[in-house]
Amino acid sequence: MVESTDPESPQTSLALKVHIPVVARVRPSFLEWDLGESPSAQAINVTILNDFPVHAVSAISSDPRILARVEQMVPSKEYG
Repeated sequence: MVESTDPESPQTSLALKVHIPVVARVRPSFLEWDLGESPSAQAINVTILNDFPVHAVSAISSDPRILARVEQMVPSKEYG
């Protein structure tokens, strides 16, 4: 809503149409381990699209028992 000083139309709806380009593809979008399953390494691949500049990629885990690391596979384009 947009407010104005116009007494006949003090509030007006404003709609914006925005195009937000996709800058990266993440596959798979999440990792899952079954309850009771032995821990095993899993990977997510991040591909940077359309020459979007990427200078640093990092990964952290909220669980200290899980090691997260990033490997650059193609400079500034693909990480795993």
